[in-house]
Amino acid sequence: MDVKYCLPIVEASVADTVARIQRNLEEYALFELWLDYLEAVDTGFVSGLCEEYRERLLFVTRRLDLRKSVLAKSLRRELLAAAVSGGALVDLDFRTQSDDVKWYCDLYEGRTFLLSYHNYEETPSDEELLVLIEQMQKYEPCMYKFSTYCGKPSDAVRLLHFMLALKSAGLKCIVLGMGEYGKLMRVFGTLWGNEFVFAPEERSGASALGQLTRRELDSVLQVLASKPSVIAGC
Repeated sequence: MDVKYCLPIVEASVADTVARIQRNLEEYALFELWLDYLEAVDTGFVSGLCEEYRERLLFVTRRLDLRKSVLAKSLRRELLAAAVSGGALVDLDFRTQSDDVKWYCDLYEGRTFLLSYHNYEETPSDEELLVLIEQMQKYEPCMYKFSTYCGKPSDAVRLLHFMLALKSAGLKCIVLGMGEYGKLMRVFGTLWGNEFVFAPEERSGASALGQLTRRELDSVLQVLASKPSVIAGC
């Protein structure tokens, strides 16, 4: 089974960031770089990475748990512009980064960005999820991401149905669950339609609650791959 793994990288050192990309080129299809944590980050660093790895990069300009960015607005937008110009993907949160979303859409016609929604407290109701996707569609992103906390098993099941509905509508998406119950969504979302899955090398490198490591997820998927009826959704 061909799975696109994305490695979250939250490092302070530019050198360490580059080293982690280089040693994981065979295991991972994509690399998620949290620029807000890098010391002395500049547009030259972003442009240089884009020249080397281009479509394999996903840049994030916010902090974990939706905490406010410490990057100055001017620098943050310069970094975003460098990433987009370099052919990389950028992830902008629909709620907390609304100003940057509007700035981006006014500046770029290609809409080559991932528009995301995060909720670390709960999974919204089905009706609320539908309202959210309708609001997000007006920005015409190339991909949608929903990551919500699953407080009970039914939350993960609802997210799975939501992802399948988005896929049926022809929308590229990544729908993920956080927390213990969210692990179900990470497994079956990978099997049934998510564009890629975030999977750290070790649990300590997770960028969200409930992320399985690449080895853990790979082991589960290999077992399920031996059960064709499960993969087919029967």
